[in-house]
Amino acid sequence: MASPNPALAENPISHQELRASMRRAPLSIPRTIQETGLSEQFLLDSVLRTLYVLGLETASQVAKEIKLRQSLVETLLGVLRKQSLVMSPGTAHQPHILRYALTARGREKSVELLRQSGYCGPLPVPLAAFQAQVRRQSITNESIGADDLRKAFSHFVFPESLLD
Repeated sequence: MASPNPALAENPISHQELRASMRRAPLSIPRTIQETGLSEQFLLDSVLRTLYVLGLETASQVAKEIKLRQSLVETLLGVLRKQSLVMSPGTAHQPHILRYALTARGREKSVELLRQSGYCGPLPVPLAAFQAQVRRQSITNESIGADDLRKAFSHFVFPESLLD
């Protein structure tokens, strides 16, 4: 079996550091449309599809589903309201929590959007942020030897040469 690369073992990262790195979010949660790295139209379309497909009624429900700040979702809902795609028929069961509903025009637009993409869920992050998170989670400083492999695969039956 090939010996581990000694250059990788020069600055090993502890398991605790690795776990902490993996728990970090790739970005801080965006506060503005610009900070999302996505176009305003993409965000508006995502909110419309989410309202239509999941039948959500409040900004907090949408925010939880698409993983944006509630204040940013409220801003987007305000834009959709000005475009007459959503309306606010009143408050939810709790006072001061606005409910939103799609207008007839909003439902038509949602159906049109669903023909292009049926995805509803967490919004994408910019590629650079994703790449930075992958680098933070890298285990390049981990050193795995032959004994580690034998132990990990001890319950399998296969030729010894497979470990090499």
